Amino acid sequence: MKRRDILRSLTTVPFVGGIIAGVVPPGVAIAASKAAKRDLFKELGLRTFINAAGNYTSMTASLMPEEVMEAINSSAKEYVMLEEVQDKVGEKIAALCHAEAAFVTAGCWSALVLGTAGVLTGMDLK
Repeated sequence: MKRRDILRSLTTVPFVGGIIAGVVPPGVAIAASKAAKRDLFKELGLRTFINAAGNYTSMTASLMPEEVMEAINSSAKEYVMLEEVQDKVGEKIAALCHAEAAFVTAGCWSALVLGTAGVLTGMDLK
């Protein structure tokens, strides 16, 4: 643990003590802890910008809608076999698109690589 982490965690001590003593209402402590969220871009010295160019991977592609973040956060709390997830999600997307099959990839490049591999190997499972 770094000194900065220790000092950052010590800043919550007055609020915790206030809750225990009944001096500070619990809502204030919750608001303070939410306000103390880390800004990773700031910590790394990166500048943010308004993307008027479109969805480019080098510009972090696109921002994720709230429902996507909710799905990520809720699914990150339990273990599951990833291959089963790929199969079930692919089936669901294929049904929604009225397609024979679908496969979720990490992005455009990985989709191209997997598609090319599928064309080259065909039905050969080896």
